[in-house]
Amino acid sequence: MDQHPVPQNISSYEFRLVGDMTLKQFFQLAGGVLAAVIIYRLPLPGLIKWPFMGLGVLTGVMLAFVPVSGRPFSQWIMAFIQAIYSPTEFHWSESPQPSAPSSQSTSTLPLSRPSPLDLIEEQLFSRFSQIFQHPNLAFSAINPLIKSPPSPPPLPVPLPTTHDTTPSMPPPDHPNLLSGSVTTPSGQSIEGVILELVDASGLPVRALRTNKLGQFMTATPLPAGAYTLTAEKEGLQFAPLTLNLANQVIAPLIIKAHG
Repeated sequence: MDQHPVPQNISSYEFRLVGDMTLKQFFQLAGGVLAAVIIYRLPLPGLIKWPFMGLGVLTGVMLAFVPVSGRPFSQWIMAFIQAIYSPTEFHWSESPQPSAPSSQSTSTLPLSRPSPLDLIEEQLFSRFSQIFQHPNLAFSAINPLIKSPPSPPPLPVPLPTTHDTTPSMPPPDHPNLLSGSVTTPSGQSIEGVILELVDASGLPVRALRTNKLGQFMTATPLPAGAYTLTAEKEGLQFAPLTLNLANQVIAPLIIKAHG
């Protein structure tokens, strides 16, 4: 369906004075010129008089001929005045609550007594709720001779043990793998010891750290050759260990601190 523009100004007729200028536009333009003449007649200095005269004429021209966003300029002026003088704050007041009924009116109400059927129903519901919460009550009501099987005795809880000595480590599965443990002079395992493996040319090839049991192990096999293994831990001293790897399985090493 084709849309047609809605006709405007169908309820009133504006008289055309000169060309397309209506009578309303003529009075708006004349009002601006009249305001400029009145300002010209006032005993004001020229620096103030001429800007106000131009403002009066410009206002009359805009009211008569210049629409803003499809609306006459007069509507924008009226909307601006309404926005200034319209209230911007609203105060909320609580409405009074309805008064509660007096004690005298409530005391006169008849109290209904529950019937015997209602009492029986309440007892049944309470019994069913107890059975759902505690299923053992249902079996005890059916056959009191049935007893629940005795619960097994609690298993003994193993006490925590301390590793005073380093547990033995199995030998590596492949040759040229290093493994071992670091202990104190009394044989207790040391955690967090930094071990560095240096080759014959003095270049570091591996850096290891002992676990909670004081153990360490390289992840990949090393090339055959001579190496020096040093350990470091604050407050302890370790003697360097010289190794010669010849493509054979090496037994776990034990490194003891001196102090």
